[in-house]
Amino acid sequence: MVESGRQSVDGSQERRTRPDLRRIFSDVVACVEPFVARGGLNGQPAEYWAIHAVSDRFPQLAGQDARTLVAAALRYLGERGR
Repeated sequence: MVESGRQSVDGSQERRTRPDLRRIFSDVVACVEPFVARGGLNGQPAEYWAIHAVSDRFPQLAGQDARTLVAAALRYLGERGR
């Protein structure tokens, strides 16, 4: 069974199905970065506060989307040593 989908720039099948999340990813990274730099806040891990900050900044996001974006942003920042 072949799934229909968009073609990526190099002509391969595009895996991503949520371009709306991709568009706001850099804003999410900027929102999450201060919590990572502090290592959390008030005894709570950075992820806890980052999810709340992203949910406040982007109220249209479903809770799972906010958690997914925060997890991706934390991974992104961790890979870049921030």
